[in-house]
Amino acid sequence: IQGSLSGRRWDCVSFIRGISSAGTSSSGGVKYTFSKSGLKPVLSSDTLSGSPSPQKIQVEFLASGLSQVDIQLATSNSKSAKEDSVAGSEGVARVHAAGERAGIPVGAFVIPRKLGLGTFREYAEFDASDLVQIPPQVPLETAASLSLGPAAAWRLLNDSHLKSGSIVAVYDSHTALGQALVQLCAFKGYKTICVLPDSKIPFWSTMSQLLKVLGADLVIPESKLLSVSSVMKDVLNDFGSADLCVTCGGSGESASASLKPLMKSGAKVVALDETSGLKSANSSMDSTEEKMWKELLEISELGRLKLWLKRMKLVDVSRALEYSQSESSDRKVILFTKAGEKYLASQ
Repeated sequence: IQGSLSGRRWDCVSFIRGISSAGTSSSGGVKYTFSKSGLKPVLSSDTLSGSPSPQKIQVEFLASGLSQVDIQLATSNSKSAKEDSVAGSEGVARVHAAGERAGIPVGAFVIPRKLGLGTFREYAEFDASDLVQIPPQVPLETAASLSLGPAAAWRLLNDSHLKSGSIVAVYDSHTALGQALVQLCAFKGYKTICVLPDSKIPFWSTMSQLLKVLGADLVIPESKLLSVSSVMKDVLNDFGSADLCVTCGGSGESASASLKPLMKSGAKVVALDETSGLKSANSSMDSTEEKMWKELLEISELGRLKLWLKRMKLVDVSRALEYSQSESSDRKVILFTKAGEKYLASQ
């Protein structure tokens, strides 16, 4: 699926069936682990031996999303990041071998459904129950970033019990999390007011156009909202007040204050955590989670869930971290392994 935005080309690469097994290996691949100085490459003992135990699968990763969680853990010396544990919270992999009771066939595409699996690597072996099989029609980059932002946004809307036509105000709507929320709102029939922080004014034209393409009904710069001019008051009065206000960038109290002019009496402000859609370890899939994955995959197959992304190589993860923290950063990074690069080249 291809399109253009402000003269720039942005692509979503669709899966195809019958992918070559070229690139598989019986020797260990590279993985990126947490260390006191950031992320470090380590030669892994993980292999594609082809003989997993009955309920496990061996996978080869194609791409992984660089999430805000990964950035914070890799750059802040956070105690939450266990040293030598594999980084990466989301990604898409192809099954190379499956145990007899795994329930996922060889050649299938899978994404994480639990936190902490570690996706910044070439090969891995997981319990099949820790992964979700996805249709091959789901665009590659969408699949690589589906487990966090879209899942968190879906759970928020599901738990909020909004009615068709409800209004959702989204602060930091330019983020991957915000973009996912805007699109899910549009899919479910909710209206959105998107508020862009002043720090993103240099990207105003591009970001406002992008959000409207994704389904936003109204896009407002934070400074205009805070000024509450007579024109802005008229616009907000005509559009209506928000039933739900959401912050998507960890902006805290400042974001909540900016959203106040938009709030309906009794409305609440929710600070959305991009990890809130995934389960912790040792939890089985319930009916709500089944419904979530079914809807997210349906929306993805229809091309109704797109993110504005930047492609980089997994070996350049340090450069990707620098880019993601820079003022010039305007997109989420998707990191491709060698196998993922070969896959893209085959399209």
